[in-house]
Amino acid sequence: MIRCILFDFCCTLVTFNPLVISARIGRLAGSNNKDFLTFMGWDNPHVERDSIGRLWDRRALSDDEFFATLRDHFKIEASLDPQVRGAFTNCFEFPNQLRTALHYLAGRCDVRTNPPVDDGRGCVLGIVSNLNHFMWKHAVDTFPSLGLFDFYALSWELRTLKPDSFMYEHAVLCAISAYARHTKHRYYLKPHEVLVLDDSWENVQAAREYGIHAEQVSENGGYADVERVLIQYGVELPPADYYPHPGTPERQPRVIIPHNAPH
Repeated sequence: MIRCILFDFCCTLVTFNPLVISARIGRLAGSNNKDFLTFMGWDNPHVERDSIGRLWDRRALSDDEFFATLRDHFKIEASLDPQVRGAFTNCFEFPNQLRTALHYLAGRCDVRTNPPVDDGRGCVLGIVSNLNHFMWKHAVDTFPSLGLFDFYALSWELRTLKPDSFMYEHAVLCAISAYARHTKHRYYLKPHEVLVLDDSWENVQAAREYGIHAEQVSENGGYADVERVLIQYGVELPPADYYPHPGTPERQPRVIIPHNAPH
């Protein structure tokens, strides 16, 4: 039985098209953006750890260092820094059906209610993603539904990248802690009760090698592809007439950073 669902962020939980950012940078650089995707490490299905974008994702570069490097590479004037930063905002879309499903799943395993909800069919929710601090902060400010998640395992905090097994080790530890919290320590989740959804086959393989369930979904496939996998694993999804209560509180995720996080 699945008791924890881990979502990749970009292209799985939210839709993301890097060409939108590339076009914005091109306008600022006078169309000098031919190698933008390579610069970011977004043109290769395998993670290029030392591309500038991936260094940013694992916080080997700060936000200021990244944007200064980008401006220098594409010969963009420093006075345009606010516009350069703006190019990396408003680039995600969060499908409504997926948000509704998250509200439903979160509500079936919740210690905020009195008495606490724990019907044995609920799931704790997590995000495990390669993403930099700047774009993550913008996403959190844009999508209140991200507050439904119990925890986040993010590359910029852990200073490493999927498919590094440490990302999954950290996520599973967070899942165990979150589920114990929700059940008031009546039950401790097992790794085989965790399911990862990711659009990268390389990441799916790494998660499976770590010992947790993992399935590949289509890049920017939206809710339909996620729904297919969840049904396959017997996860109970919302009925057709379900609609989230407008006052549903956020979970206020707690991230646990192990002392041995790699740098």
